[in-house]
Amino acid sequence: FGGGRGGGGRGGHGGPQGGHGGDYSHHQQHQGGRGAFSHDGPPPKRPMDDRGPDCWFCLGSPKVEKHLIVTVGEQCYVALAKGPLVDDHFLILPVGHHADSVSLPPVVHAELEAYKKSIIAYCAAKKHSCVFFERNFKSRHLQLQAVPIRHGPDAVKAEFVRQGKEQGITFMDVKTDEELDQLLDKHPNFLSIELADGQRLFHFIKANSNFPLQFAREVLTSVDLLDLPRRVHWKDVKLTPDEEAALTKKVRSQFSKFDTVSGGDDNDEEEDEE
Repeated sequence: FGGGRGGGGRGGHGGPQGGHGGDYSHHQQHQGGRGAFSHDGPPPKRPMDDRGPDCWFCLGSPKVEKHLIVTVGEQCYVALAKGPLVDDHFLILPVGHHADSVSLPPVVHAELEAYKKSIIAYCAAKKHSCVFFERNFKSRHLQLQAVPIRHGPDAVKAEFVRQGKEQGITFMDVKTDEELDQLLDKHPNFLSIELADGQRLFHFIKANSNFPLQFAREVLTSVDLLDLPRRVHWKDVKLTPDEEAALTKKVRSQFSKFDTVSGGDDNDEEEDEE
């Protein structure tokens, strides 16, 4: 599972770059709709594309690395990222093939939100915040990454905005379905950053852009946040499959008490039977 893998799709587990404690009621007010703000919006403009056998992330695909799976629900599942920024660097992924969070059917979006809430609680118990981010560019399957971090939302936002300006990357604080629809119609590719207090920043990526695929990891690993400069690229910090399996088992055990969607108690038994 790509922890910010460049490329996407079959070029290598494509993906986002891989808790926030905070007011979740405020956070919920900005969800749904086009997938981002309210479940009462119009039907998704980009229907589900079922590429299961060829996709690294569709749960039914033989290419899924099951030893990285933390928990499985009916519509979504949670896994650890390959080349993680921190041990508990999560990915939330839809079971079926959906390209991005803003065009999810309501039932899928609702479960994704429930898993986010579980990760928020998990991180808060460790006295951490969390940043969620998604890169819908040169990737085929939605991967919403979640990285625990000690810094609050204001510090994280400031660092993304600061480093964005240095690289010509402008973020917008999008607050309504209508505004998001208009922007996505012009530029369907984006990087989104969701903060502990419910703020969600978007950078809209132009077609044929040379957008830096590891940008979110660059920001999070910077000296003012995680201060882990050697972990910018997932390939530089890959674990062996045995190390990944051991880490997943450890994190699954820790996460299970916060998993309100599916619980985590049955996954170890399934893994042991393989």
